[in-house]
Amino acid sequence: MRDEKTYNKVVAINKNTKEIYLLDYLFYNTDDFKGATGSVLQPYTQSEIDDRRDVDEVMDCLMDIVEVEQLQEQSLRELAKNELDAIDEDEFFGMDTGCNYRISDEDEKTIKKILGDDIVNYDCVGGGRCFNVNMFDDDFVILDDELVKEIYKYETQ
Repeated sequence: MRDEKTYNKVVAINKNTKEIYLLDYLFYNTDDFKGATGSVLQPYTQSEIDDRRDVDEVMDCLMDIVEVEQLQEQSLRELAKNELDAIDEDEFFGMDTGCNYRISDEDEKTIKKILGDDIVNYDCVGGGRCFNVNMFDDDFVILDDELVKEIYKYETQ
C-alpha cells in the first residue's frame, strides 16, 4: 500500500543558481520505502526568453541535432524559424514543456519578491527524487522550514 501527500509548494531557492525547489509530494509505502519528489525550476525573464527565441541561437542549437538530409530539404534558418513558430510566446526552443509543476499565486509572489518582478516563466531543469538530507545549506533561501523538515524526515532511510 502506498500513502502519498501532494504539496506543489516551493520550499527553497538557491541563491547562486536561482533554481527553485518545489516539493511535489511525499510518499510512504508499507515496505518502509519513503521519499520526497519535487521539481527544480529555472526562472526566466521575458528578456531572457526573447534571447533564447533568437533565430541565430536556435540555428546554433539545431546544428548539433539536425540530420544532413533535413538541411538539404530546407535551410537551417527556415528550420529554426519553423521551430520558433511552433512554440508559445513565453516559451523558448528547448524548454521542457512537459513538466507538470504548479506554482501557487502566493509562491509566485514570494519568488518575485526574492528574484525580481520580471520573472515570467520557468523551465523544469530537474526533478523526481531531487532532495537529499541536509542539502539546504547557506546557499538557499528557505521558504518553508516545516516542509524542509518533512523532506529530511522522508529522505532519511
